[in-house]
Amino acid sequence: MARVKGPLFSVDASGTVASTVVFSRWRGRNYVRRHAIPENPQSAAQTAARTVIAFLAPLWNGLAPEDKATWDDLAEATNISSFNAAIAYNARNWRDLMAPTKTHPAARSITPGTVGVLTKVVSGRQVQVTVPVTQGADDWGIALLRRGTTGVSELSNAVMAAEVGDTQNVFVDGPLDPGTYYYNARIWSTDGKLGAIGTEVSATVT
Repeated sequence: MARVKGPLFSVDASGTVASTVVFSRWRGRNYVRRHAIPENPQSAAQTAARTVIAFLAPLWNGLAPEDKATWDDLAEATNISSFNAAIAYNARNWRDLMAPTKTHPAARSITPGTVGVLTKVVSGRQVQVTVPVTQGADDWGIALLRRGTTGVSELSNAVMAAEVGDTQNVFVDGPLDPGTYYYNARIWSTDGKLGAIGTEVSATVT
C-alpha cells in the first residue's frame, strides 16, 4: 500500500499498490514505476548483487572519515549521498568482476593475501567451508564462491563475503538443495586489487 503525505499523485507517496505500481523518490524526485519481481531471485547474478551490498553496507560506519570523504565528489556529481555513491560504484564494479574499494578513485595496486586449500564439512543441507589465508599488507574482504560445476573462480559466483580474518575464514552455506557444489574464494585489498583464486573443494548434499 502506498504511504501518502498528501493527495495521491500530487505531493508525496511511497510504497506499492496492489503489487502493481511502486511510488518512490530518487535524487529528490517523486516517481512511479511498475512493480517487478525478478524471474529468479536466487540466480547467481541476484545472489552476487546481494552479497556485495551485504558486505559493504555494514562497513560504511567503520570507515575512516578521510576514506568516506573520497566519495564526496562522486556523490555530489550524481546528487546522492556519499554512502549511496560508494555502494552504487562498488556494486557496478562487482557486476563487472572487480572487487570493492574503500576509497575513490582507487589504484588497485596493493597486493592482497593468498587463499590456500579450502576444506568443507557437510551437515544436513548445510556446508561449512573453511578458507585458510596468508594475509597481505592491507587486505579488506574475502568472498566465498559457489556454483554447480567445477572451475568456480569469478565474483559473479559469490554467495557470501566478509572482512578477511587472520588465518582462517569460516563460512556456512545453506540450506541447499541436494546436489554437488564447488567452492572457492578470492581476497581483495583495500584499494580493490583482487587476489588469486584458491584451491577448489567440492561438497555433496544429499
